[in-house]
Order: sequence, then structure tokens, then C-alpha cells
Amino acid sequence: MKNWIAGAMGLALVACGSDNENYLESGKQSIEQQSFSTAVIQLKNAVRQQPEDAESRYFLAVAYMSVGDVSGAEKEFERALDLGYDANEVVPNLTKLYQSKGNKKGIHKLVAKAKGTRPQVLAELKLSQAKVYVEAGEHEKAQAVLDELKEIPGSGEFGLLGLAYSFVIKNNIDAALVQLDNVLERYPNQQEALRLKGRLLLANDQKEQAANVFVTYTQQYPNDVNSKALLARLYMDLDKPEQADELFNELAKAFPKALEIATLQANTKMALRQYEQANQAAERALLINSEDVTARLIAGVSSYFLNNHADVNRHLSLVAGLLPESHPAIRILADSQLKLGQSLDASETLTAIQGADLNSGDALLMTQVGRGLVVDGQLKKAKQILSEIPENVEQPESLVNLGLLKLSMNDVSGVEDLELATEKLDKQPLQLQQVLAIAYLKSNQLDKALELAEQMIAQSESQVQGFLLKSRVALIKGQRDESLALLQQAAELAPNNANIQLALALVPSINNVADAEVALNKLEAILELEPSFTPAITQHYGLTKRFGVPQKMTVHLADYLQQNPSDIERSLLYANILITEGHAKKSLEILKSEQFNAELSKPLRETYNGILAQAYIQDRQFDKAFDHYKTWYQTEPSNVNAVKGYTRLLQAQNLTKEALYVTSSYMEDVSSENMEIALLHAQNLVQSNQLEEFQALHDNFSDEIKSLPFVKGLLGQKYMLSRQPKEALPLLKASYDQQPTPNVTAFLVSALNATQGQQVAVSFLKAHVLKYPTDAANALRYATLQTYKNNDEAIKYYKKVLELTPQNAVAANNLAHVLMNEGQLNDALKYGEQSLAIAPRNPNILDTVAMIQLKLGNKEQALDLLSKAMVEADEKVSDETFVNYIEVLFVNNEVKLAERKLAQRDINDKQQMERLKQLQAQYIN
Repeated sequence: MKNWIAGAMGLALVACGSDNENYLESGKQSIEQQSFSTAVIQLKNAVRQQPEDAESRYFLAVAYMSVGDVSGAEKEFERALDLGYDANEVVPNLTKLYQSKGNKKGIHKLVAKAKGTRPQVLAELKLSQAKVYVEAGEHEKAQAVLDELKEIPGSGEFGLLGLAYSFVIKNNIDAALVQLDNVLERYPNQQEALRLKGRLLLANDQKEQAANVFVTYTQQYPNDVNSKALLARLYMDLDKPEQADELFNELAKAFPKALEIATLQANTKMALRQYEQANQAAERALLINSEDVTARLIAGVSSYFLNNHADVNRHLSLVAGLLPESHPAIRILADSQLKLGQSLDASETLTAIQGADLNSGDALLMTQVGRGLVVDGQLKKAKQILSEIPENVEQPESLVNLGLLKLSMNDVSGVEDLELATEKLDKQPLQLQQVLAIAYLKSNQLDKALELAEQMIAQSESQVQGFLLKSRVALIKGQRDESLALLQQAAELAPNNANIQLALALVPSINNVADAEVALNKLEAILELEPSFTPAITQHYGLTKRFGVPQKMTVHLADYLQQNPSDIERSLLYANILITEGHAKKSLEILKSEQFNAELSKPLRETYNGILAQAYIQDRQFDKAFDHYKTWYQTEPSNVNAVKGYTRLLQAQNLTKEALYVTSSYMEDVSSENMEIALLHAQNLVQSNQLEEFQALHDNFSDEIKSLPFVKGLLGQKYMLSRQPKEALPLLKASYDQQPTPNVTAFLVSALNATQGQQVAVSFLKAHVLKYPTDAANALRYATLQTYKNNDEAIKYYKKVLELTPQNAVAANNLAHVLMNEGQLNDALKYGEQSLAIAPRNPNILDTVAMIQLKLGNKEQALDLLSKAMVEADEKVSDETFVNYIEVLFVNNEVKLAERKLAQRDINDKQQMERLKQLQAQYIN
């Protein structure tokens, strides 16, 4: 058996040896046929069969080199050398590999293994060793090695190259170049000579000559990727992007995951203005390394030229902080943010160029950003931008934007900028003339408006607009007949101009029904031709509303929209008119239609948000109105209408702290000049009892604002909160006489009570609720004052409050309590359960319903309710509620628990102390 096994093993070994030879020979043939991938597979099999076979290792290394697997080649060459393969074959290959990878230690170790090799092999290795020392700045060691190189007989080209390196060490570049030319004369296209010559020329700033050398080099040695990349970069420096692009395209195809190549290719594409390819290359580079600043910069700038402003913002916002203030990419980012409607972000971006030398383009961009900030309501930041715009703006477009920016901030000096813009233009565009005309009218500079009108009339292309402007000036001056005559002249020039026909319809006085009918007929003629002409629609509706027939316009719009259902602007106009007419549900049907799910322009979206909010409020869908305003505010915290609407709804829900935060944020971050919001802020300060802050704000109001009834009312409230009822009373009366709001009424009642007694206050309050029957808050106040004094009156008004506000838990609870005391237990339970449904965790309400249940004989329900009240209040309830709890414990035979609870609490209310004694006497003694 032993002999059989040994024989089998011998056969196996013979077979393996035979396989190895087959794999090796097949691998060599594949290399000769340049089938390198196949060769790798065959030679790996050979190595697997005989791992110690030096020849298989050597040729596997050659195959790896051919497929670009440098690491694999290095490893196999080293193994082949260690296994005894001819060093004359291995060392030159390893020398080149170590050089390409910068493996300095490998070169030094290789010197020890190269003893006995041919002179040229040893000379090449010594030259490589000297290069390592030169690159490390160790010139003495380098020269020592070069001296050894001189002593090697038959060193050939490498000995001559060593002399060139000696000149490099001595910084004699000219001599080194002469020597390299000698080498190349004797050994044409010698690789190291070409490479060193190109690099020396480059270091000597002879870029054109260096490029020529590297062209020859890359033609002779096409696999040297680093030199190809260097040549491509040289082409870029020499402003030859076409040649660079050709090389980078080749390199990118060969090395798709090489970051530097992808980035340089992107840069070349940018130079060629091939923005789409530049963007693709930059995005590829970012996939390799998302933190590469150059690739990110190219991706952002190329996106700008592709009008992809979202990607500009995505890329450049990540690197803007790393760029110098003069870098154009900062301006590009700001412009893209502006185009995306992100004026606030654009403003923040432009802070990076503060202190830089601003040019005319910067001035234009800054004025555009400023105007965007005004539209967004960011007035403080717009002022900051305005203050940073250079004074010497000269570009007409910049001057126009600057003028409009100033005028939008009530700075009339903007007119001067517009005038300067017109002076700088040989021919004034009609649009600029119209802008200037509006500015003159707004600033009441009628003489200048008239002068501009005459200039426009003198120009054929603006003649009609000139007559319209002149007519407008005459109308402002009260010269109605002259205004009409000018309009008729304009109508002769443009008989189908809807604006002229509209003015002709409205300029005559409309004092009675007959005048209105004439105007309406003219407006209907206009709408017959242009049924969607908004100015005619609004004027027609205003007249029909004034004379009691508004349905004419609602019918017109309904018919028009049936034919044109996708007209967003007219749909919004119709929805708004329906709200005015009290048809909120119908308005909501329109506003909830699919067309409003699409992306709307910023002005249309704002209009939509405002109309939708009003529709919800009119339809008494207060929760939806609140949610809508909250979302709107969170999306646009600087939007004036969102801030106002959200604040008022917060106030209505007594969320004073939240309301104060909203107005404070706007006043501090956006603008303190919007008077509506300033007044809401003043109201929030009073309601938050921040009286000093209110007084400081009030002191800064103009006399005109201080005289407003609303402001007088706030000051009166401030005096009441400061316990100065005498000072408060006249202010509150003055405010009440003009605006009898629920809040002012409540404070006035308190002031009357403090100064003239309760009877006067109650009489005043009764008169008020009779005169203003929808004032639920003061009806509740009146009912409360009548409770236990005139319970019939109290019950009557509690019920009125619940008719007005069915979700008023306080009114329902109080009514239940009064009815219980009146013995009307079934009705009491009805209203008690109503209040409990509204506020199921309110301890006071739980107490009321519990006592009603107790009186109805439902002692277990009473105990459950009061136990819950104690838990919800963490046992911190009033003495009355606590004694009620003790009573239901006694009634439910929970005497020990009652005694334990009594031991944990002191009773201070004398009435409840007496009541407790009676209960203890009844249930304990």
C-alpha cells in the first residue's frame, strides 16, 4: 500500500511540473501576442503551481506592468529577484518602478542586490540612487554616488547623464542642458535625458521649449502618465487649451477615477467654454473626493453658464468662504441666489466683498440684491446694502436699480439717480421713462413729470405714454377737462389701447347712478374686447358694489373662468371678490383647486396666501387659518403680511409670548419702520406687561401716531397695569369712542370700576353688550359679573356667548355651575359635559361636572372626575375643589383616604373650613 501511495504522489508531482511549464510557456506567448490580461491569468496559474519558480514570477511581473498593475508588478519583480532570477533583467525594471512610485528606500536596498550585474544595469541603478539624493536635497551624498558612477566602465548613457546631474547639483543649468543635448545626440530620445531636459527648461521658465521636449517624450514613452499630465498643464499655461484638452481626454479615459486628471480636464473644458463637459468632469471629480475645492468651484461656475442656479448655489455656497474677496465666483453665487429668489442669502454672500475694490458690475449686483431684500421685507439688510454701494456709480443700469432701491425705501434722492441714468443714455428707453414718470408722481414733482411728458410726446415711440402722463398730471392738479382732452388725443393715436379707454371711462366725475351707468357701459365695452383686463375688472366691481349690483362682475368672472380655468390671476381676483361678498366657501373651492398646487411666482404665491387666510377666517375655520399663517410665517419670516396675520391669530388665542417673539424678531432683524407691525409689537408689549419697553417705543412714535385711538387705548392699558386708573380713563374713553374693541372695552370697564364704582362699570358694560351683541369676550365678562347676583341675567348672557363661540369652555363651565346652583341639574350636566369635551383636563371643569354628578346621585362618577382633577393639578387645587374632593371620598366610603389627604393639607378659606367641619362631623364622628 505504501509503495502505491508514493507512486501516486510522484505522478502528481510530475503532472504539476508539467502544468507549470505549460502555463509559463502559454503566458510568454500571450505576452508576445500582447494579450496581457490572458497572460496574467496563465502566469498566475503557473505561480500557483510552483510558487518558488523565479521565471514564472518574473514574467507575471512583466504581464502586470503591461496591464498597469504597478503594485503587483513591483511585488513579483522583488520575489523573482529574491528567488534568484537574473538581476540584469530584474533590476532595470525595479529601478523604473521604484522611481515612478518615489520608493527611495527600495532604490537604496536594490543597490545592495545589484552587485555583479552588467555595468549598464548598475550604472542605471546608481543614477537612480543619485536622483533620489538630489530630490531630497542631499547633494553631497548625490555627488558621492555620481563619483562612483564615473568609475563604472561601460556606463554608457547613464555615465553621461550622471555628468548632467553633477551640473544640476552645482546649479549650472545651462551646462546641464548642454550636456543633455550631448546625451541626446549620441542616444536619441533617451528617456531620462528628455525628461530631465524638459523639467530643467520648465524650471528655467522656458515653457515653450519645455513643451516641445515633452511632446517628443510622450510620443516616445506614451505610458508615462505623469509626463502627459505635465505636458497638458504646460499647454494650459501656454494658453493652448485645445492641445491640453486632447491629452486630458485621453488620460481621463485611461484613468476615470484619478481625481487630479478629472479636475484638470474640467478646468480645460472651462477654458474652451465647453461648460456642459466641464460640469460633467467636475462632478466626476467630486464623486472621487467631495471635498476637492477646485472641482467644486468649477462645478459651480459651469452650472452658472448652464443657467442651473440651484446647482450654482449648491456648489459655490460650500466654498465661497475659502475664496478671496475679489474672486468672481462670489459674485456669481450672489447673482444665482438672487435669481433663485434668495435675496437674504445673496446679501450674506455679498458681505464677503466688503472692503474689496468694487466695480460697476458689483454696484449693479448690489442694487439688485437690495431691491430683492426690499421685496422680501428685509429693510434693515437692504439699508446696509445701500450704505455699501459706491458713491461713484456710473453705469446707467446700476443707476436705475439704485434709484428704484432708494425710492422703494422712501428715499426721494432716488429720483436723482434715475435722472442721471437718463442723461448718460443717448436715447432714453420707454421703460426708463415710465419708471422716472412714476417716481416724479410719487414724489409730487409735477413740473418735472410735465417736462418729461413733453419729451415723451416729442418721440414717436413714447408719444401715447406721454399724453397719458400729461393727462395724469392734469388730473392731479384738478384739471379734469384738460385731462380728458389729453386722453382723447392719446386715443386717436392708439384707439384700441385698454389703459386709455379705462382712463376715459373714469376721468369724468361719478356722482350718481346715471354717471355710474355711463362709466359701467364704457368699462363693459373694454371687457368685451379684453375680458381679463384686471384694472377694468376691479373698477367695474367697485362701481357695481357701490350701487348695489356686485353680481354683475361675479357673473362675468365666473363665465370667463369657465372658458379659461387655468388663468391663475383672474382666479385669485374672483376668489377675493367672493370673500368680499361673503361667499367664503365658494372662494375656498376655487383656492383648493389643482391649479394652485403648481409652482406660483412669488407675487402670486403671496396673493394666494393672503386670500386663502381670509377665506378660512371668514368661514370660521380658525384652526386652518392659524396653521396656514404659521406655515407662511415659518417659510417667510420677513413677509409683512405673514407676520401681521400670524401675530393677530396668536393674540386671538392669548398666545402673548409667541406673538411678542414674532414682532420682536421682525423689529430687530428686518425693520422697525413698518408702522403696522410696530403697533402690533406695542400691543404685545402691553399684554406681556413689559411696560417700560412699551413706553420707550411709544415715546418714539410721531404725534400723528400717538393721536390714533388704538395707540391711546394702549397707553390707557399701560396706565391701568401701572395702577393709574385716573390717567387711564380719558385715554380709554377716547379710544373706545373711535374703536370699541373688546380689549379696550374690558380695560375701560376696569377703569370705571376703579374710579366711579362697580354700578357705573356694570351699567356701562350692559349698554355695550346690548349695542355690540357680537362682542363675546365682554358678554362673558358681563355674565360673570351678574353670576350669583342676577343668575337669570347671567344664564342669558352665558348662552349668548356660547352661540357666538361654541368652543368657549369658560362660558360653558360657568353656565353649568350657575344652573347647578339653581337646581337645574340636567341642563347643568349638559353644559358641563360640553365644557369637558372642549377642555377634558381642566381641573376646574372636572370639579364642576363632578359636583353636578354628585347632586344627581352619581357618586362614583363624581369621585372619578375629582380624582382626575387632583392628578391634573398635581393636587394644587383651590380650597373649594379640595373640600369637594374630600366630600366625594366620604360619600364613597373612602374615609381613611380622606383623612390621609386632610393630614397633608391646610385649609385657609374660612367658608371651606366651616364646610369641612360639617363633613367631618357627618362622616367621621
